[in-house]
Amino acid sequence: MPAPPSPAALRSRADLWLVLARAFARPSGPEFHAAFVGDLAVELGAIAAELELEAGECLRELAEAARGLEEPLELERLHAALFLVPPAPVATNTAFYLDGALLGPSELEMRRTYERHGLFCDPSFGDLADHPTPQLEFVGRLYERAAEALERGEDTTALALAREAERFLARFPKRWITPFVAALERACAEPGRNPCYLWLGRFLWLAVEHELARSSTRFEEPGRALPEGSSRGLGEPTAEDLAEIAMRLEAAGLAFDHVRALPAWREEAYRAKRAAASRSEAG
Repeated sequence: MPAPPSPAALRSRADLWLVLARAFARPSGPEFHAAFVGDLAVELGAIAAELELEAGECLRELAEAARGLEEPLELERLHAALFLVPPAPVATNTAFYLDGALLGPSELEMRRTYERHGLFCDPSFGDLADHPTPQLEFVGRLYERAAEALERGEDTTALALAREAERFLARFPKRWITPFVAALERACAEPGRNPCYLWLGRFLWLAVEHELARSSTRFEEPGRALPEGSSRGLGEPTAEDLAEIAMRLEAAGLAFDHVRALPAWREEAYRAKRAAASRSEAG
């Protein structure tokens, strides 16, 4: 059985994914802005050096672009324009890239994987389990646990946790990262749009490739990387898809106004699905 890496190496890997998870979260306030603009590229550069990840160009471009966002509101508006305001040019619900629709089997599989390891999406996180932030945080937490197990002398447990992190990266981020970055490239080609998220996405692509290239375990490709019949690697959600998403968000106590604003939304589909759910519960 191969020996696990050192606790320090595992903690560096944990730091990488946790920093990236935070970087892709919705920005809010001056503290987030200060960290994104002033510290993010430096912090990622330090971790990349520890992991021998060559990403100097990405980080230089990221730092330069981020400096152009002088006020917190500029970062918040950029994030909203790319990822939130319908029709958002870049999908952050990555089941779009994997299954061709929201709430596909990939999102459910991710959610169940988190739960199996006792890790759950923060209730205040207003999105589904397939957003990059919970995925990358999950990988980081697994590496943290692996480091802690190794420090306790539990080599087998540490190795199993590290392999689980790699398996998750191969199963999900490796498959959606290319169409995700392609969408960012199209969106950031618009004149005047700050490209900081494009360079962040390219860094993430390098990090995923680097992590899996150094792994001693080879993982099977789980089917097609992109859904059939989609030139962009995206499927268009139906009114029924959106109604199901709204019901799941509502059940979790989360707002779904951003779903209701999508072009395919049909109020009658939502009402019909709610009525069907009520009849099922009553029966």
